Amino acid sequence: MRILQIIAGMDIGGAHGGAERCGLELARGLAHQHSVELCAFWQRGTAVEQEWTARLQAEGIPYFFATPLGSARHPAAYLDGLRRILRRCPIGNGCFDIAHSHFQLGSLAAVLLRRKGAAKRALRTAHVTLEWGPGLANTLCRWVFDDWVFPLMLDGEAGVSQAVVDRLSRSPGISLIHRHPRLVYNAIPQENARSSVNPRSNLLVIGAVGRLTAQKDYPCLLDAFALLLQDMPDLKLMIVGDGEQRPFLEEKAKRLVDAGRVTFLGQRTDITALLDQMDLFVLPSLWEGLPTVVLECMAAGVPVIASDIPGTRELIIPGVTGWLFTPRQPRKLAETISYVLHHPLEIQRVIQAAASQIGQFSLSREVYEYQKLYQELLLKNS
Repeated sequence: MRILQIIAGMDIGGAHGGAERCGLELARGLAHQHSVELCAFWQRGTAVEQEWTARLQAEGIPYFFATPLGSARHPAAYLDGLRRILRRCPIGNGCFDIAHSHFQLGSLAAVLLRRKGAAKRALRTAHVTLEWGPGLANTLCRWVFDDWVFPLMLDGEAGVSQAVVDRLSRSPGISLIHRHPRLVYNAIPQENARSSVNPRSNLLVIGAVGRLTAQKDYPCLLDAFALLLQDMPDLKLMIVGDGEQRPFLEEKAKRLVDAGRVTFLGQRTDITALLDQMDLFVLPSLWEGLPTVVLECMAAGVPVIASDIPGTRELIIPGVTGWLFTPRQPRKLAETISYVLHHPLEIQRVIQAAASQIGQFSLSREVYEYQKLYQELLLKNS
C-alpha cells in the first residue's frame, strides 16, 4: 500500500507531543512492508526535529514539511500548507491508497486529498478525549468538525483508547451513518521495552515528562511537591519537556521550594535514559487519550501515579499496575505519593504487574491493526 501519514510536526516534547510521536513510530513500523511517506505540517527547525529527520533519512522513509520554517500558525499559512500537500500529490492521480491523519487540521487535509482524488481513502486517529482543547471557540470546532465533518467526510476514524472511541461514538454524524470507530491502542517500540525489571531502593527522585502546557497541570504537581517536602526534605523533582508554561512554572517552583529541588531539563530525546534516574513517575494531566509515556514507564520499571481520568484508567489499575489520584487536587496527589514512598513492597508488586501487560501495547500489534483497517477501507466501495 501507498500510505501518507500526516502529523502536526516533529518537534516532539516541545511544540508537539504524543500524537506526533505515535504517527512517527507508526510510519516507521509500516515502512517495513509498505510505501510510506510522512507529512509533518509545521516545520520548527529545532534540534529534536533535526534528530527525527536524520532518523527518517537513515531508514529511507521520505518526509516533507507542509509549511516552511518560521511559518506563523494562522489560516493563510495553513492554506498554503494544504496547497503544498496537493502539489506533491496531483489531483485525481490517486497517488496514495491511504491518507492517515493524527491531528485535527491534518484531518481536514486528509478530507481534501480524498475529495480531490489524491488519496483513495482517508481516515484519522483521535489521540485525546478533549480534541481542540477547552474554551468556547474550541467547543464550536468540536461540534462542527468532530461531530459532523470528520464522521461524514472521512472513510474511517480510530481512537487510541476506549474512552476516545466512546467519545467518537457519541457524535451525531457517526450515528447518522451507522459506522463504528475502531479502537487501536497506542504503542511503544519494542526496543523501549525491557525483558526484566531491576528492583529500586532509596526512593528520592520524582519525575514527569511531557509538554509544559495547561493540559498537563504541572502547577498541581509543584504544589503537591512543596507539601511533600515538609515531611520528606530529601525528595527531588525532575521535569522533562518544554512549552509555553515553562517560565511560569519555573517562577512558581522558585517561590515554593529551595533552589535545586526542582530541575527543569527542557526538551530531550533520551527519555529512556532519564527514566532510569526516576524512582517514581507522576502524570497530573487533566485529559489524555492513552498516554504513551505511562507505557514507557511501565516498560522501564518506573512506578506511575497518574490523574484519575479517561485513558489513564485503561492503563492503571489502582494498587495493581499503578496508582490514581483526583485531578486538580495537590493534597490528594501529595498523599498518594507519600503512601507509595512508604510502601516499597507494594511498589515492587506494581512494577512487576505493569511490566507484564506491556506486550499488548507493542508497535507490531499497532501496525497489524492499522494494516487490517486500511485493507478493510480499500475493499469498500467508493
